Amino acid sequence: MEIIKENVKYAFSLAKELNNNLKLISGEKIEKKLISTVYINKLIASPGYVVLTNKRIIFLMHHFFGPDKLLYIPFNTISKINFKIIGFTRGKARAINIKYSTKNIIFAITAGMSSISHPKKTIEFFKTLENKFKQEIVDNSEIPNRNFDYYLFTLGALIGIFLIRGLLSTLILGLIGYIIGILINKILRRIT
Repeated sequence: MEIIKENVKYAFSLAKELNNNLKLISGEKIEKKLISTVYINKLIASPGYVVLTNKRIIFLMHHFFGPDKLLYIPFNTISKINFKIIGFTRGKARAINIKYSTKNIIFAITAGMSSISHPKKTIEFFKTLENKFKQEIVDNSEIPNRNFDYYLFTLGALIGIFLIRGLLSTLILGLIGYIIGILINKILRRIT
């Protein structure tokens, strides 16, 4: 089997693109299909899907300028798999790095259509790969042993949401107070 990279026909959603364009070979069965983010570099991430079959790992990658692509990577071309923590401006993403042929691809599993990687699902996917590719796993030392990192991530996200909601409600209340003040001022001017 060889590595295949092909353009896909556009569909309204990535899920429809995947369903309409995915080509499985004889005897190939889908084992996992998850929404993912493929990291082009540390700052740019592309939404898509990762599909794990019994013979290949397949990526559907969305391209903002140009056609979306399907990348089929047969298991026999994979030489290394490792778990990575990628630092970028919005925090740290937990990702999986797969080296195949002379190239590599870095991706993370996402929750819904969020562009931030979902640590727990990415770790679970890495563990699935670990079971399939025991020889190719290079370094998994960055995988948290407990879900502590996941809870810290969730706590940080909740605190951020409350702070933003608090800021928004303060701005809205301030705007309402300002408008009421203008109206009262106009009423008082008419009375006097």
